[in-house]
Parts: sequence; structure tokens; C-alpha cells
Amino acid sequence: IFGETIPFVDSMPWLRKIYEQQAGVEYNGAFTMGDSLEPLRARVGDREISAIPTVCFEDSVPRLTRKFVRPEAQVIVNVTNDGWFKESAAADQHFQYARFRAIELRRPMLRCANTGVSAAIDTTGSTAHPDTGKPQIVMDEKGSHFTQGSLLTELRVPLQPGFSLYAIIGDYGLIAIALAGLGTALAGRRSQTL
Repeated sequence: IFGETIPFVDSMPWLRKIYEQQAGVEYNGAFTMGDSLEPLRARVGDREISAIPTVCFEDSVPRLTRKFVRPEAQVIVNVTNDGWFKESAAADQHFQYARFRAIELRRPMLRCANTGVSAAIDTTGSTAHPDTGKPQIVMDEKGSHFTQGSLLTELRVPLQPGFSLYAIIGDYGLIAIALAGLGTALAGRRSQTL
């Protein structure tokens, strides 16, 4: 995914300078993908919960996140640096992608952004506390997410969450819908020419 790695930076050192000027930080090399798709496991009280780890905007890649889904108590954990977006709407758009992952996989998410939106998201995409209804989002008194803060919250993790339709069939559902739409359009066009 672009952002974690910059193509050709080793063979074209001038790209490193552009990166450092634009990002405002020193380039320390590219990140590489791990070699396992197993969730991270942790004991919480007397139960084991597995975490679906996503870094930065991996939470906006449904095919990747879907590969970690298991039939057990799971929570998606996203750690991100949305500093690239400054105070634009892009940080909120990235947050909306994260909410969609929680909905389509039916897994709650804990999201920690050093800039951008930090929140607890339930399986329906809601950030409301399950008992109080209070927003589980770090923000200042003006409603800005670009603030320092912390969040102590409760996130309900289903012990046997099952699988959502997307977790089972992935992108094949969208492909089937696209093919059905194309077939319908072609059939309609053919009937008009007869």
C-alpha cells in the first residue's frame, strides 16, 4: 500500500528529499508486510479475544481485513497516523472507511489515531456507548478530533459473532451484482432493437 512504502526511493534519492519536505519527517525506510494472516490473541479476564490488526489505512482495504476474520470473539484494532491529511475532511473520510469495516465484518473496532479520529466502534458502526449513548470519540469541546486526549470506554465484543455475508463471500457478491446489471442492460438493449 502506498504510504508505507515509496517506490524507487532507493534508486532515486531525490524522492527521499521530496518525501521529507512534504511529510515533515525523516524517511527511515519502507515497512514490509508480515508473513501471517493469523489474528493476535490476548487474554481479557477469563476469555481469549483475538485482534484483527490494521495499520494506518489498511482499514480501508476490505479484502485484507476480511482475511483475518475467525468464528470467535474478535475486535479490529487500527493504529493510524492521519497526519498526512492535516485538518482536511480526509481524516474523517478515513474514519468512515473504518466504520464500514466494522459493519461489513460484524466486528467491533478500537481505533487510535495520533492525528485524526480515535474512537470505539461497535458492530453496527455506532460510536455511542452501549449504556449511556455518549459518543466514544476523542474530541475537544468544539467537536474537533485534532486534539490531545484519551478514551476510557467499554466495547462489547460478541463471543460468537458468526460471519457476515461479506465475510463469507467477499467481493464475489459485488461481481455477481455487476454481471447481473450488465446482463440486464444488454438484454434491455437487445429487446429494443428487435
